[in-house]
Amino acid sequence: MEEIKTNEVEANIAMTPEEKIKDAEVTEIVEGIVDQEIKKLKTTYPILEKIVEPHNKKSRLATEDDVENIVKLSQTLYEICTVGAYAMHHSQIESEDPISFFVTKERKIIINPKIIRHSNYFADSNEGCMSFLLKDRVTVPRWQKLEVEYQTIMVDPENKDKFKLSSVISEDLSGKDAHVFQHELDHGNAVLIYPIIK
Repeated sequence: MEEIKTNEVEANIAMTPEEKIKDAEVTEIVEGIVDQEIKKLKTTYPILEKIVEPHNKKSRLATEDDVENIVKLSQTLYEICTVGAYAMHHSQIESEDPISFFVTKERKIIINPKIIRHSNYFADSNEGCMSFLLKDRVTVPRWQKLEVEYQTIMVDPENKDKFKLSSVISEDLSGKDAHVFQHELDHGNAVLIYPIIK
């Protein structure tokens, strides 16, 4: 059997100039349609305008100095959840100084989340992301069970008009709750389920 050299294979699959032009035109048309659909969504749900372009900035840990800001921002994140998200991470609305917290559609505020232990096996999780509107859902391997720690917001016992960070809360999660926790934790670590294309 005759051996095919690499450069011959490359020559066989290289596009002609006409094919390159056609491919670029199709890409431009598809991107135009997607942009129009995103504009329609944002007209229907103006809160989606708060979502920033996907980025690779890691979130910093929250401190007591962030509490009042977290309380305000949590409302915005929750409103985005009502459009169709299980949870929203602060890094999805802030690219300059993202803080390590997210809000769930059940109005839970999860601050400084971390995984303490996890199962030894993965389950397939079918996921989408509000940072990538209109992208097809993808299958992501996620640990099925987790032991997690996080903080939340509580009323300051010394001043009922103020909020503060709670002590650390431990919780066992499984199934969808575990998958959502991992997805949001990934956001805080600048790990996304789709590549960022500039």
